[in-house]
Amino acid sequence: MFRNFIHCFLLLNVIVELVTAQIDTLHIYTKDGKKQSYSLKDITQIKFVGNTTEVQQQNLIQQIIFSFTLRQNYPNPFNPTTKIEYEIPQHGEVEALIFDVQGRVIRTFEKRTQDAGLHSIVWNGRNDAGQIVSSGSYFFDVKYNGRTMTKKLMLIK
Repeated sequence: MFRNFIHCFLLLNVIVELVTAQIDTLHIYTKDGKKQSYSLKDITQIKFVGNTTEVQQQNLIQQIIFSFTLRQNYPNPFNPTTKIEYEIPQHGEVEALIFDVQGRVIRTFEKRTQDAGLHSIVWNGRNDAGQIVSSGSYFFDVKYNGRTMTKKLMLIK
């Protein structure tokens, strides 16, 4: 009886999780098998009717779905350097920052306009003053056209 209760409870949690995800987020699986998630509030031109989906303005949807992507740094954890890649769909202003776990800016990469495509930054584990930072967790933010994406980095010495 208790085992059936646990099974039902776990199943209910999965269903609630799926329903919540369907309401709040659109999950796209790319050709390389990676999952990208987009907030439905950002996608206003898709009309959901029953089991069908009607796209009102396909070029707008493609711009949102094939939009700005921040990839996980490699290697992670890292020592002494790591490569961070991001992709932008069209020409625009990009700013990249590294924060510590307390929210302090550790490293600022130049804010500049970039062409569409894949870009990369190599971080050498140093702050803006050129000093080597301590081992630990850090966060990498990339800002593009009013959107910010964040990934966690781990420096191990």
